[in-house]
Amino acid sequence: MKNIVFLHGAFHGTWCWDQLKDIAVSKGYSCHALDCHEFKPDSVVDYIKHNNLADIKIVAHSLGGILVPSIFSALQDFITEVVFIAGIVLDKGESPIDYIPAERSDTYKELYQDNPESTVQVSFEQACNLFFNDVKESDAEKYYSMLTPQLIKSYFYTEANNLVGLSRISKYVICKKDNTLPYDLCASFANKLNLMPYLINAGHNCMLSRPDDLAQILFE
Repeated sequence: MKNIVFLHGAFHGTWCWDQLKDIAVSKGYSCHALDCHEFKPDSVVDYIKHNNLADIKIVAHSLGGILVPSIFSALQDFITEVVFIAGIVLDKGESPIDYIPAERSDTYKELYQDNPESTVQVSFEQACNLFFNDVKESDAEKYYSMLTPQLIKSYFYTEANNLVGLSRISKYVICKKDNTLPYDLCASFANKLNLMPYLINAGHNCMLSRPDDLAQILFE
């Protein structure tokens, strides 16, 4: 059976994939939405090995993208496609904090220096701007209630693998109304992979606001 592994971004959880999971099941996929709060590639690799998954499509959103190079390096014979959705793409030696806009990265650096095990949370107003700028307020309130504090050390993870071989099986999706990772930054990630990006007229969480449009790209 075809398998699809969903990797969520910072503050989010497996719940953000619910709409896409329903569509994936209708397309014949077995769905695996993983809890990535600590953003440890080894935990994803262990899950895939333990469950004997093959013919895998990986879908990585935002900070979830940092997991992909290490997963691909360990399991490339079992991975058929990778889709980055406004995902951070790290090459060897890079860290996510290198790409977080300054208005947030300065705070994250201070927190990390004080205590690497600390967490950060966003206010409802911040979440509406960063994540939920194209959904109804009632939906934004529901989604906000499911956000969780993010471990600050996840932003200081250093990638040990390069991107060799990844571009040939990858797609990159840019969200045109993204207030979290701006268009030009996401375009630079696509360029790293030598990819022509797909564009969705949505905010950062297009899997919540435009799941059908995203599904067309995932399952074309």
